[in-house]
Amino acid sequence: MSLEMTEPTLITQDTLIDSILDPYRALGPSLYEGYRSHAYRMLNFGRALALSDPKRDERLTVYSGISRPEMETSTLSKSNCVK
Repeated sequence: MSLEMTEPTLITQDTLIDSILDPYRALGPSLYEGYRSHAYRMLNFGRALALSDPKRDERLTVYSGISRPEMETSTLSKSNCVK
């Protein structure tokens, strides 16, 4: 097994992440874009740090889209968000 590090391709579009995050569009553009940016950041950092595996990207994508449980639409309001 090679542990050589290679420069990963930066992912900026993914249909699975976008479908997972789609319900959060109702929060408004600012909160949605912040959450979406966070998900893509987590995906790309994970890809950079994890060894290559056939299911790596799918697992990281799903985790990236659900990694912030405090973003539940039922409990989030603009008054409890940091500005």
